[in-house]
Amino acid sequence: MTATDLPVLNEYVDYFNRLKSGSLLFTNKLSFWAEYSVERFIFFLLPFLLLLGLSIFYFPALWRWYMHGKLLPSYKVLRAIEVDLPEMDVTATEDAIARITKLEANVTQRVRVSAAYLPEISLLRSHIPSVLVDLMRHKKNWMKGRK
Repeated sequence: MTATDLPVLNEYVDYFNRLKSGSLLFTNKLSFWAEYSVERFIFFLLPFLLLLGLSIFYFPALWRWYMHGKLLPSYKVLRAIEVDLPEMDVTATEDAIARITKLEANVTQRVRVSAAYLPEISLLRSHIPSVLVDLMRHKKNWMKGRK
């Protein structure tokens, strides 16, 4: 291009230089604006679409991790109580019973999961009373052994 009195954008100059050399695939067949749009699509929109596709692909795994993250703390508390149960005395057993009661209220009222994870909530809610029964039995045996 030759110098003129009118300002010319650098994109125009690049387009005409590529048109002269024939270096790009689209320059000989498309107009400036069509080629400019295709180039922007390739460099900006295509990676965005790729990331969007990957996020859709990994969304179920992320959702499962999120839902299990809501349940895992309750299971950790139950597991810690079950592991410590044989060595508990009466006061520790009563504290564990109080923690289990609070945990049951928390699971019943505050833990919200999607419908697909309701069986896991049901399993957790059935596990809590069984641990509570074990604690009561341990407390009763402890009191009987002390007399």
